[in-house]
Amino acid sequence: YAFNRHQADRLQCLMIECAAVSLHDTFDKYAINKFDNCRFIYRLLSKPLRESNSTDIKPACVALRVDGIRDGDANKGEARRIIDTIKAMIQHPRYANKTIGIISMLGEQQALLIQSMLHKEIPGAEIAKRRIQAGISGEFQGDERDIMFLSMVDSASSEGPLRATGEGAFELIKKRYNVAASRARDQMWVMHSFDPDLHLKSTDLRLKLLQHVRDPLASLRAFNQEVGKTESPFEREVLKRLTDAGYRVKSQWQVGYYRIDMVVEGAGKRLAVECDGDRYHPMEKLADDMARQSILERLGWKFVRIRGSTFFRNPELAMRPVFDQLGELQIPPEANIDQEPVSDMTLIHELDDLIRNGFESNEMSSTTLPDITIGLTAQVVDQQISGDARAPTGDPRDGVKVQRINLSSDPEDPNSFRLTSTNMEPLRTPQRASNTRLLVRFQNGAVISEAKAAITFALALKEIGLDRVRELGKVVNGVPLVSRQKHVTYTQYQVGQDYVMTHSNTKIKKEMLELVAKELGVQISVEIIN
Repeated sequence: YAFNRHQADRLQCLMIECAAVSLHDTFDKYAINKFDNCRFIYRLLSKPLRESNSTDIKPACVALRVDGIRDGDANKGEARRIIDTIKAMIQHPRYANKTIGIISMLGEQQALLIQSMLHKEIPGAEIAKRRIQAGISGEFQGDERDIMFLSMVDSASSEGPLRATGEGAFELIKKRYNVAASRARDQMWVMHSFDPDLHLKSTDLRLKLLQHVRDPLASLRAFNQEVGKTESPFEREVLKRLTDAGYRVKSQWQVGYYRIDMVVEGAGKRLAVECDGDRYHPMEKLADDMARQSILERLGWKFVRIRGSTFFRNPELAMRPVFDQLGELQIPPEANIDQEPVSDMTLIHELDDLIRNGFESNEMSSTTLPDITIGLTAQVVDQQISGDARAPTGDPRDGVKVQRINLSSDPEDPNSFRLTSTNMEPLRTPQRASNTRLLVRFQNGAVISEAKAAITFALALKEIGLDRVRELGKVVNGVPLVSRQKHVTYTQYQVGQDYVMTHSNTKIKKEMLELVAKELGVQISVEIIN
């Protein structure tokens, strides 16, 4: 009875999951919440999903590395960036009336810090209207927000990889992550202070979360690629679990005259997975299968076998030897990054601009020309400032002539000082660049022209080939043109796992594109348009 009931539960779960797969192009909610196995999907689909056309908040998932340092169970850098992003969202019309929540993934201390900063820096009316709240995942159980921030708190260590975050006793940590990753209706942000590829182990839950955020539909694409090659529902189930775990899997791998049900690849290594007990591998043919395996093992292949009867009684238990063997062989989860789509990051860049302009305006308003006084034996010497006519911008500092006062000791009398003055250039306020765009045409007929020059620049480099561009070693403002590491200061545009340096004016972007194309032998034409 228990076995039949389990089969019925699995069948119901599979039907619901298939419905989700067929609709994944329509629902952004699936992209946000597809972070766990079939049981998790079943719970998520028990309520309606938000249709992607009903929201203009893109992308659905955002991973942002900040220059934060963990102090106890708090990280002020992550807290600061979350508060600044919320402020920018309040100013941005696309986030009008959006509710916001923040979850600390490492205890209450970070949540209390963020909540305290919220009440100090954001008006109470906004907090109430948008239901802005910081807490731990348990406080959001059964609750949702339009926008959710997850603060990872932990920061990079100079002593190697961070201690792995596992599933925990009775999978409590895994369940906490599942709750946190399923609270957003429109958009989920994950703030972290480490490089997941360098500082996290392959078994770390945080790595799996960030891989999901980078490309929420990677496992679906990998599954859809190979599912047509499988020969039975049993194989499809095993394939689904492997691709959901982030592994690169090939079905019906041909080796000479033999075929292997599945091969898991990663880090230049392979593991053969055989599914026993279905109609293609009945017990009567077990001797032939073992003979075939023996031949292939002499050729260097490593095998693991899964019994169908064991799998359908307890899938987790049946799959455990597979994942254990993958760990022993040090085969990491490697998503199919070649097919990773380029997310529309326009909205994220607009928020960055709001944050940056906000900081600049604060500095401009608080910076005035001081009257510098230097006391010399009861005498006062004032800095000499004379003003010309104001520049057309109306900034009070424009056109102001300044004499720098230099104070140095008198070599003839150590108790006296000497004053000298140096004329300086008149002050000029920075002029905002005109709103220009790029138009890039390739010889193959491709044309790229986005609303922002930075996006056009990044997509044009992608068309040329980011790996080839990275090998050129080009540098802009002292930062690599294409890098796998996000810079903490300059603006970059993320394309897959690469970050393209876009912190330059449109003219420099045009010249850099032409230079890169020339060195790589790619024929393009680049125009600056208004």
